[in-house]
Amino acid sequence: MSAAQEIKIDLQDEGDWQRLVYHGPINEDTKMALARITDKIAKRAILDLGDVSYLNSCGIRDWSYFLRAIKQDREIVLDRCPDEVVRAMNMVISFHANLLVKSVFRIYGCPSCDHEQAEVLLEGVHFRRGTTPNLPRVICKSCGKDSEPFESDEEFFTFLG
Repeated sequence: MSAAQEIKIDLQDEGDWQRLVYHGPINEDTKMALARITDKIAKRAILDLGDVSYLNSCGIRDWSYFLRAIKQDREIVLDRCPDEVVRAMNMVISFHANLLVKSVFRIYGCPSCDHEQAEVLLEGVHFRRGTTPNLPRVICKSCGKDSEPFESDEEFFTFLG
């Protein structure tokens, strides 16, 4: 059995904003990790989820409570949301609390060579609330043929609704 993965949260200043970078799982230890930094979060914060390793139901619940508490008196945006985080946002609306999502990673698979790759999609460029996503053609980095997303655009972008 492998050791439990530790949660690490880094706070970085970015001009008028503060970036909170979450490393590790969103799980039963999330509540305690977030409690240690909640009073340190600036009035304008970017929650960077690019290093989330996995999620479970306890973590999704505690993350949702955390967002509800901090968004009351702060301007919060989500950034670098991995595919698994997007799936959680699509299933549990309180997981993203209707916050602006700046960017997501979407997984594409190549039907020719089975290579998988993550592509970053940006709010305002590739997607926006109330509009049809404008998605680029994705070329497989392994064989050069067209890659396809694993789920439909409607399924993947449910969080925009």
